[in-house]
Amino acid sequence: MARAEVWRIVYQLTPLDERVRRLDGDRPGAPRGADREELSAAAAALVGYYLAGRRTDDELLGEVEAAWADHDDLAELWRQRAVGGGTPARRAEPTIDRREQVVTDRYLVAWRRWFDREAQQGAAVGLTDP
Repeated sequence: MARAEVWRIVYQLTPLDERVRRLDGDRPGAPRGADREELSAAAAALVGYYLAGRRTDDELLGEVEAAWADHDDLAELWRQRAVGGGTPARRAEPTIDRREQVVTDRYLVAWRRWFDREAQQGAAVGLTDP
């Protein structure tokens, strides 16, 4: 796996990490991030996704990646504005801030659905084990 792919995984896991999110404060109604166990499962899923050439048959992981693409597009917009001399103060545009909340929430909700499915599958396997 190329170094760039590893950094993409780290970048993608950062908003999901509950420990990192708490540094920004809790926003009422915001979806929760991932605990350490969930973060480990997400990292494993992303490694598999990137090793497969950014392809997956997992519909929920596909939703996670679609949500991430929106998140990444917004981050790119901020980078372009910073380099191009756009709005210097990030908080100067509430619509962008709101959009950032929406895309981040969508990303977290997509992961939460993936975690819930994984937990259900794990519980189902546990019921059939001797």
